[in-house]
Amino acid sequence: MDIKLRQIVMILVPVGLVLFASLSYGQNDSSMAEEFLLKSPEFLQKQLIYQKELAASWELKGHVELALGILVTLLGAVVAMLQAFKGKKWCSWAVAITGIVISTITFATKEYFEVDQKTYRHSADAARREIRTAEDYLDIIKTLETDSQNRMDMLVEVSNQISKINSIVAMVEKNEPVTLGLIPAANAQVSSRPAWVFQVRSETTTSYRFVGSSTSASVASVTVLALINAQGIASSQLKLPMNIVQRYSRLVQTYLEYNAAQRTYRCFAMVELNKAFVRIKR
Repeated sequence: MDIKLRQIVMILVPVGLVLFASLSYGQNDSSMAEEFLLKSPEFLQKQLIYQKELAASWELKGHVELALGILVTLLGAVVAMLQAFKGKKWCSWAVAITGIVISTITFATKEYFEVDQKTYRHSADAARREIRTAEDYLDIIKTLETDSQNRMDMLVEVSNQISKINSIVAMVEKNEPVTLGLIPAANAQVSSRPAWVFQVRSETTTSYRFVGSSTSASVASVTVLALINAQGIASSQLKLPMNIVQRYSRLVQTYLEYNAAQRTYRCFAMVELNKAFVRIKR
C-alpha cells in the first residue's frame, strides 16, 4: 500500500509543479496578448510563404534531376547504337565525348542534389498538404474575434503545421533526424546520446528550440520535470512569461536513459516555440 501511495505522490508532485508554474507566471499583460493575437497571423503567413517557395524549389529540382536521369539513359543508348559504326574514326570520338558527358552529368547530379528526384517531388507534395491545412486555419482565424480562445488555439495549430513542414525540410536537407518521440535507452552512456541533447538552445528559420533535463526514480515524473525544465530555460532566455511558453510551445522529442547503479531515470526534453509567438511587445 505504501508503495502505491509513493508512486501516486511521485506522479502528482510534478503535475503540481506544472500548475504552480502556470499560476506563478499567469499574470501577463493584456495589451501584450492583444498585440500578439493581432500580429502573429502575419508572422506565421510569412513563414508559410517561405515554405511554399521551398516546396516549389524541391519540385523544380525533382523535375531537373528526372530530366538529367532520362538524358543519361538516352546517351547510354546512343553509345550502344554507335557500336554499329565501331570501325569509323568519328565513332570513337563520339563515344568518348558521350562518355564524358554522361560522367559529368552523373557526378554533378550526385554533388548538387541532396536526395533523389522521387524524394524531392514527394516531399514537395507532402509540404503543400501541410501548408494548405495551415492556410485553412489562417483563413478561419481571420473570421474570429481578437480575444477568442478558438483564435489562440488555431494559432497553435498553424505553428504545429509549420513544425511538420520543418521536419520534412530536415529530411530533405539531411541535417537532423526526422523521427520524433520517446527514445528509450537502458543503461545508456553519454556517448550514445543523440546530438540534440547537448544543444541547450538552437533555432531553425521559424522556431527556437530548447533542451531541458531531469533525474528521478519515476519515469512519469522525470518526463514532466524535464519538460518543465526546458520550458523554464525557454522562458528565461527569451524573456517570456512562463504561461506563454507553456501554452504555445510544443514537445518535439524526448530521450530517456536508465542508471542501473542508482536506479534512476534521466530524461532530456526538447521544446519548440515558433518565432511568431516570441515577437511580443515586452
